[in-house]
Amino acid sequence: MAFDAQYIHGDATMGDYTPGSAVAAGSVIVLGAAGWAIGIAHQDIPANTPGSIAVGFGVYKMKGAAALAQGAKVYWDAVAHNLTATSAGNTLFGYLVTACSGAGAYCEALHNAFI
Repeated sequence: MAFDAQYIHGDATMGDYTPGSAVAAGSVIVLGAAGWAIGIAHQDIPANTPGSIAVGFGVYKMKGAAALAQGAKVYWDAVAHNLTATSAGNTLFGYLVTACSGAGAYCEALHNAFI
């Protein structure tokens, strides 16, 4: 199964979320029309059914858009479904825990939208 973000470890803060359409575990969700925050589904959530999503502080395995250094501040690109250093048009995700070696490579990122 493909995923946007695979939970690795950490004390993820969870929040209530009721999606309009089904959400698969591992999906990254941009919250609000202005993209003010990121949520991550740890479990499948059926459409119109209350569930919960991570809203911060877990560490996730994710793909990078390019080579990115450990500790880099990263953003979620909802079109390409990866982490990028480009803030314009993307939503803040957090910081890289491990470096990303290049486009499409996996790295670990701390979900910290409260920076």
